[in-house]
Amino acid sequence: MSLELFYSLCTQAKIYLILSILGLTNSKNLPSSYSGLIIYFTIQLFFIFIWTYFLQLLCSKGYFKIAWFLVLFPIIFLFVMLFSIILLVLFSSSKKKEKEMVQQIKHPGKGVPNTSSNGDPVHRRGEVGIAMSDVIIDI
Repeated sequence: MSLELFYSLCTQAKIYLILSILGLTNSKNLPSSYSGLIIYFTIQLFFIFIWTYFLQLLCSKGYFKIAWFLVLFPIIFLFVMLFSIILLVLFSSSKKKEKEMVQQIKHPGKGVPNTSSNGDPVHRRGEVGIAMSDVIIDI
């Protein structure tokens, strides 16, 4: 592909073409054989050029917003899904910890017994007001 052809593409098609080629060069799941590698890159390049042509066709017909949507949707969708997974993990673990803390407050006698090193009275984990002499470092 000559540079004149590249510069004649609309912005959406250029961005897609550049991102696709970069993604193709960073592929991690490549076939092990040489012939499989040639077939893989040929098929991928074929679809990249077809999709670039389709985006250029949309731009030439005046559908710029649809072309932008098609280029940016996978990227935006990726970040939205990553953000949702992060929130799901954070809130699910914090809800579990919150439930455990509420149970310890409601039923303080059900904690795990732990004695101090100097033989002071037994206290339970989760209770408030532990003296510094009651602190045990588990190694």
